[in-house]
Amino acid sequence: MFPLIPVPARCVLAGVLLVGVACGDSRPPGTAESPSATAAGSTPTRPADTSGATSGATVPPADGSTAPSASAGADGDLPGEPFDLDFPRQGDRLAVVGVAHDDVLNLRARPGADQPIVETLAPLADDVEATGRKRLLPDQAGIWAEVTHGPARGWVNASYLGYLGVVDDWTSQAVEANGGRVPSGASMEALGATVIEVFVHADPADNPRVVQVAPAAEGGDLGAITYDVAGFLDDAQLGVRLALAGSPQPGGGFTLAAMEATALCRRGVDEARACL
Repeated sequence: MFPLIPVPARCVLAGVLLVGVACGDSRPPGTAESPSATAAGSTPTRPADTSGATSGATVPPADGSTAPSASAGADGDLPGEPFDLDFPRQGDRLAVVGVAHDDVLNLRARPGADQPIVETLAPLADDVEATGRKRLLPDQAGIWAEVTHGPARGWVNASYLGYLGVVDDWTSQAVEANGGRVPSGASMEALGATVIEVFVHADPADNPRVVQVAPAAEGGDLGAITYDVAGFLDDAQLGVRLALAGSPQPGGGFTLAAMEATALCRRGVDEARACL
């Protein structure tokens, strides 16, 4: 069973509403989007389209001041309906989660994957601030949250947002899952694949969505690769970010030197960074 960082008591309704909804908006700018669900473990791809460049997207002003989204103000004309769950709250600092390293999360002028793009957020962006406004779009099976990022303001699919929680050393757990042997591979990606296979997918009953969120780095004294593992059936913790460091071997390849796990929290974190 894939281990969870300890969390408080469950709130099943919230977990059902938000867990594992990959219906989204993790797309390169200027591509067409589909609201259909993304298959577990896959990276979304979309056919090319140039509509974003001509659709009147709101962009940050040249003077660097905060740019209001096209929906700032009254909610009456926004797609979907208000969503009253209490998170993310106004002022909460959020991180992008579950977006592949060669992809982006689109910040849009209004809720919905068909709305103009305001800005794009990097897969490891962790300086996204919530305004507290949320909309439910039943036709896209998703919840959209209004956020700001620097001077830009807009809406993103909330499935790709989370709170960064406590960080733990899980190196020994990875070795134990590999039968007591230190995992290794011909490259950092091969090492990562081994760890994911023996540690994350060890239990056939588990089917988390695994996304490589940082490119493999193999120069210097240590190699590195990072994954987001999302889709936990838990209302407090939506997943975990696994950062692997590998030691280069004289004959080539890497062995696992360390694995750090950062909790990806759904509802917020306390002063100790534990998931609420």
